[in-house]
Amino acid sequence: MRSILPTEGGYAGRVFWLQGAVSFLIWILYGIGLRRRTERTVARVESWSRNTRAAVGAACLILSGVLLLAGLAALRTLAGPQPSDGLETVPWIAVTLLGIAFVELQVLGATIMVSLAKPTSVSKRGPGASNPWRGSRWRPIATYREGHWISKRKDRRR
Repeated sequence: MRSILPTEGGYAGRVFWLQGAVSFLIWILYGIGLRRRTERTVARVESWSRNTRAAVGAACLILSGVLLLAGLAALRTLAGPQPSDGLETVPWIAVTLLGIAFVELQVLGATIMVSLAKPTSVSKRGPGASNPWRGSRWRPIATYREGHWISKRKDRRR
């Protein structure tokens, strides 16, 4: 029976893949745990202006990748070549913590960006009473009510 793990490094390759799998599992479980905090995060950032939310959300998404790549590059420089039996304990923990920081910033940035898609104000007459076309020179040619389309064009056949 063939192994799905790389066997080029023998035992070292298996240890490296096992360390990666454990770190990956930690990152996934951490992301699932963050899902519970999203409502509190959205409630906190909805008081920010739209421009602030857009800037902070985009910055979190970009900064997460920069932090991850810079951290991995620094770790490689500081830790030097690894022994043949996988990562040492300290670099492995550092890689796992870098991944957790990446997941945290990605979830935070995505949550902030999604909060931009939610409507921020509702008119006093109810949620459906506001006119999204107000102030625009474009107007819909039909509306959908009670299961069918109602044309807004005037009959020009006269």
